[in-house]
Amino acid sequence: MLVTEERTARGIKDLKGSKITFQELVAKLKSYEGCLVELTRVRDVGLHPVIVRSIETCQINQVDVQEDAWFKLHLENEQDHYYYFKSSIECILQNGTTYYIIQTNNTYFEFKVKEEVCHSKRLKNYIDGMRNSLGVFRFTDTLTYDDFLEFLDNFEDYNYTKVSVLDGNGNHVTGQIDEVITSRARVGFCIILDNGEHTTIDFERENIVSIVDIKNSRNKYFMIYELDSITPLILE
Repeated sequence: MLVTEERTARGIKDLKGSKITFQELVAKLKSYEGCLVELTRVRDVGLHPVIVRSIETCQINQVDVQEDAWFKLHLENEQDHYYYFKSSIECILQNGTTYYIIQTNNTYFEFKVKEEVCHSKRLKNYIDGMRNSLGVFRFTDTLTYDDFLEFLDNFEDYNYTKVSVLDGNGNHVTGQIDEVITSRARVGFCIILDNGEHTTIDFERENIVSIVDIKNSRNKYFMIYELDSITPLILE
């Protein structure tokens, strides 16, 4: 859907944000599958940058990835899709939920997330699967942040080597535990994904409301309730 709002294009030097990698951008965009975004293409040549593609409000249906080479963006119209090649990208910036892909030909693309959604069906299916694997879904205890911190402080006493979580958008993240994060302000794990990339799963003390400890004979299950999300976490 075309947006009628007029807007002045900014030059590349005026863009602000933190640098992120190609892999981080793809992971972010995949987490926005089902969300509404605005897409803008700007050509920055001369004194006056020009918007060369109309601003659209559309839904991201799917993001396909070809290893470390490119990603393909499928929009709500099944005929509407775009390729983005890593080799033509000079820099990627993130400013909140706005992303700038700066290319080597003085052009940049802006992705602005208009509506974030929680894929509740995917979350429900994942939790149902966890319930089935447990056999008996038994809530054994409710932990405070300090209780969870104490457990992680003694993590070496256990034989857990793998962690899995499901974020609010229904994305399953799993990997081998490389490091345990324990502090008065933040807890979590640095993990190695199956593709060899490193990422961090962490939780801020000020955001945690409660932690439910769920046990069976082999794995360790937690439901981490934060102010704006619920995260299932499994240790194996």
